[in-house]
Amino acid sequence: MPIEVLNQAFPFFSLFLGPKATHIRFVFNSNFPIQASSIESAANICSALKTLNLKDDAPSASGLAFLGSYLQSSSWANLSSLTIVNLPPESIAHLSTCPQLSNLEVSELKGIRPLHTYSNDDLDDPPAHLATISSSAFQSLERLTLCSNTLKSIEAVIQYLPPCNRLHTLKCLLRPAPGTIGTGARNLLNTIGVHCNSDYLRKLVIKTTSTGYPGYCSREDLEVEVDEGISLGALLDFEQLENLTFNLSTTGVNLNNDDIDNFVEFLPSLMTLKIDTDVYDSRHPLIDHTHVLKLLYGLNDLKKLGLRFNAIQIKGDEEKPGTTGDRAAPLEKFWVGDSPIYSPKSVSKFLEAHCPHLRMGNLISVCLFEEEEGSRRNPLIMYERRWSAVRGLI
Repeated sequence: MPIEVLNQAFPFFSLFLGPKATHIRFVFNSNFPIQASSIESAANICSALKTLNLKDDAPSASGLAFLGSYLQSSSWANLSSLTIVNLPPESIAHLSTCPQLSNLEVSELKGIRPLHTYSNDDLDDPPAHLATISSSAFQSLERLTLCSNTLKSIEAVIQYLPPCNRLHTLKCLLRPAPGTIGTGARNLLNTIGVHCNSDYLRKLVIKTTSTGYPGYCSREDLEVEVDEGISLGALLDFEQLENLTFNLSTTGVNLNNDDIDNFVEFLPSLMTLKIDTDVYDSRHPLIDHTHVLKLLYGLNDLKKLGLRFNAIQIKGDEEKPGTTGDRAAPLEKFWVGDSPIYSPKSVSKFLEAHCPHLRMGNLISVCLFEEEEGSRRNPLIMYERRWSAVRGLI
């Protein structure tokens, strides 16, 4: 629709709204005064509003200024779900007072800096400033989704949560350019450990979303350490966690034996565990099929598993670990990433014995394309072909 016609129509859209309207989605450009004023008037009309989705097509700077003013124009007494492009820092305190706000989604978060940088010591001895955050802030918030091109902006918003919050689901979605993730992942995990409530958090997702920069094109350092990786130690107090996903395309956990033991001991309620399946890493995994067995027989409710592991020594006649339960987890989906594999027949026997609920279409490996004949020399191509063969055997 031409912008001139759209501007003429905007003043009349309030005729379709009323005090009983509960769900509204606005797509507009706040740089046009007629559109901005029309959107502003809706806050006073829809007193029963429960769900609000705002998509401002104005440039980020001017759009953020309008959004900040708009969000602070109402008490939003009945609002339970808010979806916005960005989150003005000056509006966070106001939103924290919305009594019914249970779902908050920010799709292009930027321009917010963390107030604090936490260390591992802060996990055991919480900093004094946490006591200054109102215990009633975000009192109803259960689901928080933050998407940004930096982990620092995501970390900054989480630091506004009081430790007594009731957050059930936290999704941290990253859209970076290659090489932009460093220590930010560690700082984010520490912030989550300090500000999230282990009595309530059930789902934690930290992953790279579609960016135009596929994970397998990410640049890897020439010099790497065999055991270098991101520690998940900050999450081990969340014993009721049911879903843990950590999949950043340019940095990895690089799971080791201690990580596997910690999952079984400290996170016994896990139903979904997905780590590093989208990471490009030329190093062989530090874990193998014996660690997979530990998870299958140590996490009784595990239904979805994703990790890189060394499958080359699988013979097909492996027995369950002697120190774990008798029953294998009801695994239904298995992401294996670029896990090294030699024998599809042996691996298929292994999966049939220990993953009886796993079906062909739910065994997922990396998706690679042979763009040139020379790519056949890439071992990842062969690994992918072997995992495809496993799918045909189970």
